[in-house]
Amino acid sequence: MATYEQARADEFSAASTHSITGVELAVPADSPLTEGGLIPIHVCVCVIEPCDCDGPIIWVGPDDIRSHQPTERSNRAGDDVVEFKIDPDATILVESVVRAKMSDLTMHGRRARLRPSSHLRSTKAGGCGGGSSTMRDYRAGGSYYDGQECAGHTLYDVWVEADGLDTTFYYVAVGSC
Repeated sequence: MATYEQARADEFSAASTHSITGVELAVPADSPLTEGGLIPIHVCVCVIEPCDCDGPIIWVGPDDIRSHQPTERSNRAGDDVVEFKIDPDATILVESVVRAKMSDLTMHGRRARLRPSSHLRSTKAGGCGGGSSTMRDYRAGGSYYDGQECAGHTLYDVWVEADGLDTTFYYVAVGSC
């Protein structure tokens, strides 16, 4: 029989964490992200077994994972899918692969950059835009280009969206470093 204490603990855990299901990934020891102590998790959605693990890869600090519980399910490769309870205020890194048009690739010296995706783009304050635009033209609406970062031998363009409540960082792979 369930106890009051266990039910109350479960309610508190549900209210104070965010749950995801996924598979913890093995990475090389020399990866710059693991040097910072981050743990990669491939996000899975389990409707039927085997579970589809085609969500993004997120990197979470070990102190932000409050608990992890086996789900008795597996992905297509046979790996165990785990339910992770994560601090809702944790800062995570979300990897995403973005398909882009070649025409959106620009070269700046020896570095390649992608123009922002359509949901990050904004027009100049005057409306329809015409003329040449620069990266700072995209700052309207709380979205802006924040430079490039190298992680795991991959060069990323970093885009930031901020709406006053949340800040989302988009890392768009653009080359090797």
